[in-house]
Amino acid sequence: MSPKDKEQDFRRIVKQYRNMLWHIISDYTFGASLQPDDCFQEVLFMLWRYHGSLRRAESERQWVYRVATTTMLMLRRKKSNHPFEPLTTVEDPIESINEYYRQEDYALLWQLIDQLDRTSSLIVRAHLDGFTFDEIAVSMQMTTAAVSKRYSRAISKIKQQYENTL
Repeated sequence: MSPKDKEQDFRRIVKQYRNMLWHIISDYTFGASLQPDDCFQEVLFMLWRYHGSLRRAESERQWVYRVATTTMLMLRRKKSNHPFEPLTTVEDPIESINEYYRQEDYALLWQLIDQLDRTSSLIVRAHLDGFTFDEIAVSMQMTTAAVSKRYSRAISKIKQQYENTL
């Protein structure tokens, strides 16, 4: 592949999967001291670096997802995770209370997912991002039944841990 063709293909990939990339980045930067714009640049760099490493059995969407999640996990490991509260002005106290509880539940969900073993965490995150068990199985080199079983065990564990926090 010529350098010009590689660049055009890379631009097409970024344009096609931009929304998915921002979704992944926002999930991994939520409540962390990571800047989404910096993370996006790092993910783009890794996509460029590993462009052409797509496996035959893997779809392009799965490859982009795998590179992005691996990059974000690497960035989170490098950076200590210090939760922060964004400064906001309170105009409607009832609405701000409802929003606070939604953010708290969202943060708790991701905290519980992060407490799972790495494989189960990746399976749950991929499924929440819209991947089927078949797609996850191909990208993780597992059987569909194994992915399904790990997913159901992980969800049961999350439910149990959530009930213990109440």
